[in-house]
Amino acid sequence: MSAPRELDPKAGRNAAFGVELRRLRLGAGLTQEELGNRIGYSTSQVGSVEVGKRAPTEPFIAGCETVFGPGLREVWADLSKHREWFRPWLKDDDTALWVAQLAAPQVQCSWGEDKTILLDVGTGSRADTTPDPAGGWTVHQHGPIKLWDEVEEAVLTWQGAGCPHQSGFGLTVAHDRQYVWLGDPDGPSWDLPA
Repeated sequence: MSAPRELDPKAGRNAAFGVELRRLRLGAGLTQEELGNRIGYSTSQVGSVEVGKRAPTEPFIAGCETVFGPGLREVWADLSKHREWFRPWLKDDDTALWVAQLAAPQVQCSWGEDKTILLDVGTGSRADTTPDPAGGWTVHQHGPIKLWDEVEEAVLTWQGAGCPHQSGFGLTVAHDRQYVWLGDPDGPSWDLPA
């Protein structure tokens, strides 16, 4: 049996949640398969959340709380608070902006002195930032897609990979899907609109 994959909680909120999930699972003496059976998810789904490849859904978190007790919703909420350093990356770095556009390809972006607005006209989703008096930025999100969360996760994934230039990305076009990937085709990826 191979050693468990090393997790880096600084690689983004998905990875940080995965670290906590693994800690709880191992503390309860469960395998990924046993946890999956208890919460109604496959071993690969549990593994994908645990290594940060997939964000936990609300039903996934609720299932985990039936096994480990309350607390994971608060962990995810805390990890979803937006960081003071993030907004300038999106505005001032061309590759960061390009990565953000991969995460939300239909989004229009508007910048102001004290506000950033992301708008997806097709879904009615919107995110805007305003300065927080305590420091950093407050993000307000509305609509079916949490645009800022999508953009932030993509940029954090890119940062976790060492902020590579756009030449570090590739494109795959298949009959059923077209997507941009980071590093290699099995790495992090973002679907493009067809």
